[in-house]
Parts: sequence; C-alpha cells; structure tokens
Amino acid sequence: MKNLILISLAAFLFSCVSSNDPEPTPVLSGFISESESIGEKVRPGVYEPVNQSIYYSEYSGNLLIVFNTISNAVEKRINVGSAPERPAYDKNQRLMYVSASGQGRLSIVSTVSNTLIGQIKISDPRAPIYCNSNKNVYVPCLTENQVIVVNSLTNLISDTLY
Repeated sequence: MKNLILISLAAFLFSCVSSNDPEPTPVLSGFISESESIGEKVRPGVYEPVNQSIYYSEYSGNLLIVFNTISNAVEKRINVGSAPERPAYDKNQRLMYVSASGQGRLSIVSTVSNTLIGQIKISDPRAPIYCNSNKNVYVPCLTENQVIVVNSLTNLISDTLY
C-alpha cells in the first residue's frame, strides 16, 4: 500500500511539473567566462524571467548564486545553509525555495530583493518541487520517508505525506 501511495504521489508531482510553463534548459557549466567563476559543484540552475537571472545552488559553498544573464556576471551570493539542493521557483510570489539538506531546513529567497526572507525546519530535505496548480511546495525527506507540503501563500507547513 505504501508503494502505491508513493507511486500516486510521484505521478501527481510529475503532472504538476509538466503542467507548468516549460522550464528552461538548466545550465550545467561552473564557469561563465574566464574571469567569472560561479563556484564548484553547482546544481542545475533555474531561470527567473523578470530580473533575467539564473539561480544556482552551490553544493560545496552553502550558497544560492544569482547570475544575471544581461551583465553576464554573478549578482549576489546568498547563504542558504549546508548542502543546498536545486531550487524550485514560484513565479507568482517570485520566490525561490532551496533545501539545505546538511542543516535540515528549507530556505525561502525573494527574487525581488535577492534576500533570504525565511526558513522552515525540515528533517533531511531534498530538492523541492513547486506545483503551480495548487500553490504548494513539495519537499521530499530522505531519512523520514515522507514528503512535507508547504503552502507557498503562507510559507507554512500544511501537510505531511507518508
């Protein structure tokens, strides 16, 4: 029964991801030019179209890196905690959600101000997934075998799925 629930949840999350606007192709290179390094062990980035920036998690540096595609330069480095995963983007609220698996928290970053605006304690979180159809962020928790549901309108935990 538990496997059936997890398969159903995976199918639902896939429909959320595939029903959103197409996601841009992640940029995998750690170097933009000879003079500008964005870091080591960089996760694939997420494009934010309003400020025309790509948000990368730097796994070894505890950072969310904001790379401006107009100036072709790193705009800001935001400390989001140890071992950050690939971010998820809520285009309506203009927020990036980044799990820091090494510190057990979900960091919330405003793409308007490029600042950390909140954190939620979550046990062993992995890469979050934003679902535009219900405005929830789903955060898998590896050691707990559960998925934490965060309401993106309140940024509070609304449910735990086992």
